[in-house]
Amino acid sequence: MPFAVELYFDEATDVAIRRLWDSLGERDLSTRGEDASHPHLSLVVSDGHQPEHLREDLSNLNWSVLSHMRFRGIGYFKNPGVLYLAASPTVALLELHEQTHHIVNRRDPAQVRPFYRPNSWIPHCTLAMPVIPDQLPRALEAIGPGMETVEARVTGLGMWSLADHEPWKLDIDATDSTEQVIDVRDPTPSQHLSFE
Repeated sequence: MPFAVELYFDEATDVAIRRLWDSLGERDLSTRGEDASHPHLSLVVSDGHQPEHLREDLSNLNWSVLSHMRFRGIGYFKNPGVLYLAASPTVALLELHEQTHHIVNRRDPAQVRPFYRPNSWIPHCTLAMPVIPDQLPRALEAIGPGMETVEARVTGLGMWSLADHEPWKLDIDATDSTEQVIDVRDPTPSQHLSFE
């Protein structure tokens, strides 16, 4: 099952990005909020089938050295049509990405998607997809001014199932089916907080 290893943000950043999603959605642009996702930055996306074995390995990542992250403007991947907040590629962020890639790739060699491999990865937070070039003026109007720089505090690391758009429940014996965000440092899943 394809999955992502993600960084999560503080409440203020979460709320700000959700408002952007809402504004884009009001202009009939498809946003990440439609799949029950939450604002994040994906370190690695893999088509591997062993995410349940990664908890111990990922728990050794020192992601907390990346206490803050800066987004500096809006970016666009023409193929496959992704509008995003562009994160500054600091040394700490690039090192964390490389370490995460090493852990995931060791379990499932060659399963990490090409755009998430070292020297190809562009750190970003997706705002809307798919967005065709003709929709860009409407998208930028929806975003409005004031997004030149966003300071985010990194508050957690987790995994997300891309198959069913739900947080990955690494505790496979858990019977609680409510939405969860997984903090890989803690074997007990914590409840996802909604910042509506």
